[in-house]
Order: sequence, then C-alpha cells, then structure tokens
Amino acid sequence: MNPSLILSLGLPAILCWSLLDDFEKARIRRGLAEQNSPTAPTNPPAVERVWESPPVPDSTPASIPASQPPAVSLEHRKHRLIEVLDAHGMRPFWELRNATPIRFCGWQRSGKSTKAQTLALLRQLDNLGHPVAVATPHKPTPGDRPWPSSFLVQGEGNQWGEIKGAIDGLLSRLDRGETAPHSLILDEFSGYVGQGGMDAEYVQGLMMSLVRESAKHSAMVVLIAHGDTAAMNGGIKGLSAAVWGNFVTVTCSRILVDGKAQPGPEVQISGGGFPETCLNWPRWFTPEWLLTQFPELATIAPQTPVNSTPSLGQTPTLSTPSNEPQAPGLEAHLQAVLDYLKKQGKPCTIRQIQQAKIKALVDSNCNTSERIQLILDSLTYSGHVTPTAPGTYSALGVGSELE
Repeated sequence: MNPSLILSLGLPAILCWSLLDDFEKARIRRGLAEQNSPTAPTNPPAVERVWESPPVPDSTPASIPASQPPAVSLEHRKHRLIEVLDAHGMRPFWELRNATPIRFCGWQRSGKSTKAQTLALLRQLDNLGHPVAVATPHKPTPGDRPWPSSFLVQGEGNQWGEIKGAIDGLLSRLDRGETAPHSLILDEFSGYVGQGGMDAEYVQGLMMSLVRESAKHSAMVVLIAHGDTAAMNGGIKGLSAAVWGNFVTVTCSRILVDGKAQPGPEVQISGGGFPETCLNWPRWFTPEWLLTQFPELATIAPQTPVNSTPSLGQTPTLSTPSNEPQAPGLEAHLQAVLDYLKKQGKPCTIRQIQQAKIKALVDSNCNTSERIQLILDSLTYSGHVTPTAPGTYSALGVGSELE
C-alpha cells in the first residue's frame, strides 16, 4: 500500500497498516519454523483390534470373525468373550461351565449336541487342561458336526461296551474320591437301559451317584436326551421329582425352515438351583466360532480311556419263540419281549406279557410289571414297539419283518 495514501487517511489508517504488517511477519516466521522442524504424523497411531464383535442377533447371517492375532493374550480374549456374551444375554450359559449334573433335552435337530459341545469347550477354555470324554452310540454321518479334536470319543456305532466302560470309569473315580475336574458327555442317553449290560438298576444307581457325588468331586457330567419322559430319560420311572429336579435342565427348541428342522433360537435353563431363564441363542455362538476365536483349544490332546476293556457281565440265554432273526443290538430280554409281541400279532398289556412267563424274563428276574414297563419303554424309544390304546403295546409292523 502507498505510504502517502495512508498518511492522507490519518492516524487510524496508520495503526491498521502496522497491525497487518506485524501479522504478516509472524505468519512468515511460523512457516519457516515448520519447514525446519521434523515432520509430524498426519494420522493417529493405529489401534490394535483385539476382537471382532459378533453381529446383533436376528440381523444379517453371522460370519465367523477372523482368528485373533497372537499378540492378544488369552486372558484378554476370555475377558472380551464374557463381555460379548453379556451383551447378547448369554451370561447364564457361561455360568453353567461349573454346574453338574446337566441334561440337554429337546427334539432331534434342536441343537442339543452342539450346545453341549459349546459348554464343554467353555470348560476347557476356563482350564486348558480340562479333559472331556464323550460316550455316544451314534455312528457319524457326513452331515453331522464332528466332535472337537480335544474330546475323547467312545462308543460310536453302538459300541455299548465302550460306553459302559466310560461310565464305569466315572463311577470308579467317584468311589476313589478323586477331585480332579473332568467332563463326561453321555449322548443319546434315552436308550441306555437294556444295552451293554446296563439294566434299570445300574442306570438308577448312576443317577443317584451323580446327584450325590458329582459336584463335590468336580465330575462335570452332561446327559443328552430327547425329552422329559421316563422313556426318554434312560427308561427309569419314578425319578422325575426325586432326581431330575437336582439336574440343571437345558431345553432346546427347533423350528422348520422350508420343511427342514433346524435349531430354534429359544433355549430354557431350569432346575439344579438355577433360576429359570429363557435365552435367545445367537446363531454365531457355535463350537466352530469358539475354536476360531481361541485356537489354543485345538491344541489340547484328548485323554486316554479310563477303562478300555470293561466287563459286561453275563447275558441271559434265550430260546426265542420264533425263527425270525434277532434285531441287531438288542439284549436278550428285550428281544424276547419283541418276539412275543410279534408272535401275538395284536396289542398286548404288561400283565399279559408277565403272565406269559417268557423264559428270558424269568431267568433274568425281569418278569415284574416295573421291569416289563422299562423294557417296553426302551423298545418304544428304539423304534421296535409302539404304544396303541392306553396300557397296550404292539410290535412295529406286526405281521411283517422290521425294516
């Protein structure tokens, strides 16, 4: 600006010109200082991602998050797991990791086994040395979810001797007073009576031992059954009030999608001193998701069998009343009742079966109304017998061979 012009405008203009000149000089000095100083970062430092939170339930289908980077400690991820479960209302299921005994009930394809696997993995996550054994007569098919590699699996394909051996090993630990924590999952428990030398008295003794001793000896036992009836709970009658109330019961639901059954979201927890709780099970909460978030679980070596050569005891001999081949896998007294029903060709009552004095029942002290009821319950569950009118039973497909 021309100085003569500023003087002609008077003192106020001179003051404004001086202030502008000082501001310009200060700006130039700051620019020079920034050029001579080290370059400052333009972005804040990256924050380490310690967890990929699962989606909100009932939103878009869940995708399994990427595995955690090794830099994130196991304890930190366990803490985040509890926070995530809390956020989705699943804290009550986390609290079951130290509960015993537990039974999972529900229809087929309601997710009982999957949820039992998830609980066992939570126990191993709580203690990486925690051994888990599974006794199951089920023979895996291509569509089944495999048991985790850290579990010892026995009895597949109706190997009832192995299943009884696993139970005998558990009972021996309880008798010896061992307190080292361990888990045993008894899959398909609904059909144990009459198999592998396990009669009603044996299974009832197991139930009473679990109620009295399992918690104090840290034996985490899980039963998987198809329902809440005597036939579905091992074929034992009269235990609903006295024993089952001491079990924590996890009831699973199922839904039909395009005509196909799949696990439903509703899961109910009750009994065993736990408050009755209804959970909305997130679709992402599966064994695969846990194994992805905690790869340490896949490195646990399964335990060795406690009793790999069990004694099954003597099996009663039987003179079958017909020339039909015995149904595979049935004990002699079960087969005898089935053969009797097929020979009669009509529905029969328990009293009629008892009055027939079937040799196999008499020889094995099973010719009582209570034992015959247990046998009929077991045959009903296994699909060989069907109830007809109240109190009567008939062989499935009377007059024809079983498919």
